[in-house]
Amino acid sequence: MLCELLPTKDGDKLVYPSLPVEFGVFEALRVLTLLLIIIPASVIDIRYRIIPDRLHIAGAVLSLPLLLQSKQALVFGINGFLIGGVVLFVIAILSNGGIGGGDIKLAAVIGLYLGYGVILTIILAFAAGGIYCLVMLVLKKARLRDTMPFGPFLSLGAIVVLFMVLPLVKIL
Repeated sequence: MLCELLPTKDGDKLVYPSLPVEFGVFEALRVLTLLLIIIPASVIDIRYRIIPDRLHIAGAVLSLPLLLQSKQALVFGINGFLIGGVVLFVIAILSNGGIGGGDIKLAAVIGLYLGYGVILTIILAFAAGGIYCLVMLVLKKARLRDTMPFGPFLSLGAIVVLFMVLPLVKIL
């Protein structure tokens, strides 16, 4: 429920917004840490067309306390890491290098935080990237052979999954 009714002393009902999921300490740390990795990765990728390994390493190292809180969290993160990395690695091979190594590693790191949610993250990233490319082609701001940074679209997909999809899954 996105809104709750709070009774007042007059007997009236006051509507106030509420979060569908309570954020615990680990959940808040997971959200903040992931954002601290994907936002700079996006900005750097847009400016320089590279995502530094330092960000990937920092993301992986900072995920360790979150992953080590339980066996379930560890399996969740490792599966996400493998799925994110392998899916983009296969796409990179099939597209003859259309996806860069930094994007592959970023998807793997996002998987550490989102687990199986990395699958939807990748789908949303390709959808957003495709729409962006179509708009740029129609506006004649880009040509068919032009390249674009993919990190920002992975980050956008991760943010959508983090703030819209995972909270819905938790309340269902």
